[in-house]
Amino acid sequence: MLSSNRPLNATRPCSSATHGGFEYLTQALEFVATGTVTPMVETYPLANAADAYERVASGAVRSRAVITY
Repeated sequence: MLSSNRPLNATRPCSSATHGGFEYLTQALEFVATGTVTPMVETYPLANAADAYERVASGAVRSRAVITY
């Protein structure tokens, strides 16, 4: 179980929509951490950020677009 005593971004940055609140986000992160669910993402290197933006804007991205750096 995730500890609420340490920040969620203790090891990696994390951002999320605000609906559902902290409890919902904590539960969702726990599902990912235990392998119950696998996040669906398309990753793009920072050099291809414009391509990622165009795919999101056109609706071609089916899940989440993540820029890596």
